[in-house]
Amino acid sequence: MKKFISFLFYIKSFASMIFTGLILAYIAAGWLYSIVMHEQFNYTIPAIFVLQGIILALSITILWYLIFTDAVLKKLRYWIRLICFVLILSLVLTGLFLMFFTYHTDWARLWIIIAMLFVCVTAGISVIAEIYFRLTGKKYTQVLENYKKNISGF
Repeated sequence: MKKFISFLFYIKSFASMIFTGLILAYIAAGWLYSIVMHEQFNYTIPAIFVLQGIILALSITILWYLIFTDAVLKKLRYWIRLICFVLILSLVLTGLFLMFFTYHTDWARLWIIIAMLFVCVTAGISVIAEIYFRLTGKKYTQVLENYKKNISGF
């Protein structure tokens, strides 16, 4: 029961953060879009977009848990996990696009901008994480080598 509650807490927290990020990205992209295109931006969000955001946040959270934790995929390189995540998420986004797009098409360009923003942020975070892991890996490798030299010297 503890594991289940812990899992639900993880899902709820992560999904809440993703949903908040999606809504903030929608508002920021709409504001920028209205400035660039010289159109009035209405800050109300259609209910269908909220539903789509909830489904998307839950989907991303569950995918993230399954792919980036060691719950299912163990001892798999980060880049392979990232490729799996992006491919599966692309299928989910395509399904949501086809399921919900027919209801409200006024801001279709805005959602395309948000999708591109999501891809760019994911790629940026991945590159930064890879650089960080390589730098810290080299640092700890050097510390380990120094430790081995000090032990063999005694």
